[in-house]
Amino acid sequence: LCMLVGYRIALLLTGDRLVSLLATMFTFMGVFFVYYKEMIHFDQPAILGLMLLFLAICRYELKGESKWLWVAALAVLLGRGYVSTFLLLLWNLIHVVPMLLNRRFNIARYLKSTPFLVFILGGALSTAALTSNVISEARIKEVPWYETSIIKSAKWRLTSPLRAERSDKTAIVPFAVTQAERTAAGFAPYALLPYGGNGESGVNLYAASIFVLLVLVLAVYSLTRTDLTRRARRLWPVVTLGLLAGFFWLFTLRSLAAFHNYTAMYNALFYLVSFCAVFYALRRSRLAYAAVSLGAVLFLSSLVQLHETRAAYNKPGNAISGDVDRIRQYFRKARVESVFFPEGYRELVEGSPYAACLYFGGFRIADSLAEADAIVTRMKLNEPELVEETVRLRVYSVP
Repeated sequence: LCMLVGYRIALLLTGDRLVSLLATMFTFMGVFFVYYKEMIHFDQPAILGLMLLFLAICRYELKGESKWLWVAALAVLLGRGYVSTFLLLLWNLIHVVPMLLNRRFNIARYLKSTPFLVFILGGALSTAALTSNVISEARIKEVPWYETSIIKSAKWRLTSPLRAERSDKTAIVPFAVTQAERTAAGFAPYALLPYGGNGESGVNLYAASIFVLLVLVLAVYSLTRTDLTRRARRLWPVVTLGLLAGFFWLFTLRSLAAFHNYTAMYNALFYLVSFCAVFYALRRSRLAYAAVSLGAVLFLSSLVQLHETRAAYNKPGNAISGDVDRIRQYFRKARVESVFFPEGYRELVEGSPYAACLYFGGFRIADSLAEADAIVTRMKLNEPELVEETVRLRVYSVP
């Protein structure tokens, strides 16, 4: 779906089907997009929402169509949807700052403008959804609203850049260097720079830097060889928005982005706009067909390479899946509602800290033994009664 929306965005920016196809393929065959494409997380819906909202903004800026903006504002409800609120805020700033600099800012007119009203709508929806989630969690856990995981996480994310123990990565300079490395790596097709997911060093940054330099040279050459300057006045708001959207959000919540390289996927619009510039010179050119063929080969090669990389990495999770199926069947028969993991649910599957959340979906993960109906562990315990045993996991009754 992200690729389909990306293609529609590129078509609006370039007006050429082959160039749009090229830009979309090269964007989504990037290292992080390919490696994390199967990740079960709320970031993928958020990225889709971000792109849908950007598509609606492009239609408004380039075609004067505003009807889709009101529908696209619902993007703030998809996954980590508040990211789209940052997009709306940046869009408003792109309009307001030039008016302030030219002393032509009319606040009464601005408060009635479409960008501002859509931002208010998106902010209201996001606030309502957040409030509903906090109330629901507080009710289910029977704790005050300020002790919910949502509020605790927000406090941590917003204040941790100021904490000494995390300043080594969240400080502005180290964070900027990390983002530069990830951005460079994200330009490269996965087939050329296969990434294993284990730390930043998984990608050959020297090779990625060479690839980025090539992209920049091609972009400059492409733009100087075309009539793009005639459309520059209409394009500059959406191009600027696309280039800065991901970085604007990542910098604000750098205490999240600094420790999770999958957040580089939020730069999807940056890559898409950049590749539109790279391939713009191929509009109505026979070379575009050759480039599409090359892109298709690289795209398919990236998927094959990913399968080979994942084969060994997925073994622990694949091996335990059969055990979990047996345990779930027992839980249904025994009417188990909550489960406790003595080692912590993050340790159930090595290398997959949230696998337990997927495997035991529908069952409550208890914070303590007193709240649980059953115990699931890889350890051999002496006191509780063993009620179910599989190859790798054991189920004990609660004393």
